[in-house]
Amino acid sequence: MQHNFKASGRIAVVLALVLTFAIGCATPTYAPSPTGEKRASGLINAAAAGDLVRVESLIATKEDVNAKTRYGDTALMWASDKGHAGVVEALLTAKADVNAKTRYGDTALMWASGEGHAEVVEALLTARADVNAKTRYGDTALMVASHKGHADVVALLTARADVNAKNNNGETALIWAVWGDHAEVVEALLAAGADVNAKTKDGRTALKIAQVAGHTGMVKLLRQAGGKE
Repeated sequence: MQHNFKASGRIAVVLALVLTFAIGCATPTYAPSPTGEKRASGLINAAAAGDLVRVESLIATKEDVNAKTRYGDTALMWASDKGHAGVVEALLTAKADVNAKTRYGDTALMWASGEGHAEVVEALLTARADVNAKTRYGDTALMVASHKGHADVVALLTARADVNAKNNNGETALIWAVWGDHAEVVEALLAAGADVNAKTKDGRTALKIAQVAGHTGMVKLLRQAGGKE
């Protein structure tokens, strides 16, 4: 029987585009980089640059530690995003709002988790950051860390987070980890009680997503954990 390779090629391209779109939709929307007029204060500049001396000087002169850019991001968010642990500690000591949100609903914990800064994540959690806070899209810090494959951060978050929380599309941290093909994270989430058969709003399970993505090792792992299509 003659095989229509041209038609199959089109189908493969379409499936790839659909999967790429799905993964793209799962990526959290962060505020733009704080440059030029987008920065709200000298403190945000200094925090983003990791300039602890400058940060402490500005705090001493009573600069507002909770000042925001027009996108709603703060000095604590930028220090967290860049992994400047010393600056984060200084801002927290100065009573920076650990649960402040951008206009997208992002928090400092989400930014630190997305970049894999475990030391900062730990500091924010100690300062009582809301581990289950959600963006306007319903995404959590655990979802972001899982999608990026930051196993050490996931370990910190799963001790307190709702591992089965869903975003607006019905996606869980496990599903995000499967998209990224992060086996170590998937194993950690399953050990923490993640529902292997949770479904998205359109009825997809983690196993189905792994199959479509061609993650053969992940498919085996999920099946062993009782995963179903």
